[in-house]
Amino acid sequence: MQVGGPATAAFAAVAAAAAVLLSPPGRAALDAAPLVLAAVLLGTAALALPDRPRRVPETVRGAAVGVAAVFDPVALALVPLLWLTGRRRGTVAAGAVAAVLLGPTLAAGGLPSSSWRPLLTDSYIPGDDPDASLRGMLLRVAGPYAHGIMGADTPAMSVGAALLGLAVLVLALPRAARWYADGQPVLAVAVAACAGAVVLPVSWTYELLWLPLALAGRLGRRPEERWVWPALVVVAAAVPRDAIDPRIDTLLSTAAGNVPTLVLLAAACALPFRNRTDPHWDVHRAPPPALPQGRRALLPAAARPLTRPNLLLELLLIRAGYWVYQNIRGDLRESIPHQREQATDNARTIVRIEEFLHIDVEAAVNRLALRSHGLFRLMQDYYREMHYTVPVLVLAWLYMRHPTRYRTARTVLALTTGLALVGFWLFPLCPPRLYPGSGLISSLPGSPPNYIFATNLINKYAAMPSLHIGWALWCAVTVACVVRQRWVKAAVFAYPTATLFVVVGTANHWVLDGVGAAVALGVAVLGQRALTGRRLRDHVPAFLARLGTAPANGQGRPQTLPARPVIPWATF
Repeated sequence: MQVGGPATAAFAAVAAAAAVLLSPPGRAALDAAPLVLAAVLLGTAALALPDRPRRVPETVRGAAVGVAAVFDPVALALVPLLWLTGRRRGTVAAGAVAAVLLGPTLAAGGLPSSSWRPLLTDSYIPGDDPDASLRGMLLRVAGPYAHGIMGADTPAMSVGAALLGLAVLVLALPRAARWYADGQPVLAVAVAACAGAVVLPVSWTYELLWLPLALAGRLGRRPEERWVWPALVVVAAAVPRDAIDPRIDTLLSTAAGNVPTLVLLAAACALPFRNRTDPHWDVHRAPPPALPQGRRALLPAAARPLTRPNLLLELLLIRAGYWVYQNIRGDLRESIPHQREQATDNARTIVRIEEFLHIDVEAAVNRLALRSHGLFRLMQDYYREMHYTVPVLVLAWLYMRHPTRYRTARTVLALTTGLALVGFWLFPLCPPRLYPGSGLISSLPGSPPNYIFATNLINKYAAMPSLHIGWALWCAVTVACVVRQRWVKAAVFAYPTATLFVVVGTANHWVLDGVGAAVALGVAVLGQRALTGRRLRDHVPAFLARLGTAPANGQGRPQTLPARPVIPWATF
């Protein structure tokens, strides 16, 4: 399977759709309103079934859309789509079937297991987190300024949401007809259905079952961009909000809380899906440079590219990785029985080893740091902020200035973090500040907690290895392998040295925790080299990553791709 080609696009679409349907939100949606899935299948079949080898009568297609509308109000958006695609008889049949069947069912409160029933009979609060409608998003945004969602739910808000919904339909339905004329009927159904989902007064989780149909569309000019849209669909339909929200800024939290609505709106009105005649309908990645003689890689060449990855996909990957790290580290508190006793016993072992090696300096460094309250507060700030800020800055620097090294360094960082999680599970360790009888002080009166986000996911016995030191060492080693100036190579190691002084001086880690971090980093470096056959020191011209090209061999001239064709605006 060539990355970026038709097989990759199909695999990404199928994998994303399966992730949505098998995820807890997807299964919950099917349990709440299973007839929505029937509506999705009926509506898609009505417009996507080919007329060959046997022609499907237009009235049958229209009747199927009408029945789908009885199961789910979103399918009503397919009725005007039938008209715009030239199926006039189908439109009349859909309207007639819907009119005949909807009257009795609505009078009865909707069919059981259909999405009409909860819409008509349940007293949902518009704007609640599961509500993916345009009106719900507006209520969530305006709620803080109106002392809550109920205060923002005014007649003016309802009228404004209705007008915006009408504008969405006016924009989306011609787009859907255009994709239908281009030979992409499934994408046409998806665009119309996404518009129908956001214009409902209340649109709950089961309406997102229409969203995987949009995976039929293709976005981007580069192979790295083909996975972005499937990833966004999975995030919108299957990922809980707390996994998306970084809790750094109010604006970011507001956007994270409205991801399903924003993705539906983008699919309906904005995303430039490719036409089948577009030169970038199928894209292929240039082969990576051949490995030097004697090197081997466990991963195939297609799975170890050097081109610059997509930024949005990288941010999603980093956020997902941090969410997994937070939850695994926090869940270890409950998964290890008698963790406190085990952590204390392991700490006694660490103390004996350090005494034997004459490196038991934690108490001396803590007393030295406490001589100046200003210095100690500075160390606390360093402990909270630098642990996350510096690795992010190094990743950003690599991504922008040294993209051919970025993937290698990112893999090393991910493997280091994964090995640390294994260490937290196998060897829970009591830090010096919690060790019985140590007398060490980790914070001054009135000081904030010693971590950047005060959450209940923190596991206070996750100390071996120290990720503060591990990530600091990764930063220093990565920069030293990339830069050429010798004084910079030496100077960057001041950062992990200062980090070691801080984590020991604030009584958060033992000296041997830093040794464990160095071991984890070394294993990660070896593991990355075994997977890709590359080293951090390997030099590949950065312009190759920007242009999506790769040298033909380790020493030859670069093999460039053909120039990009000019894409007229009409093809977007």
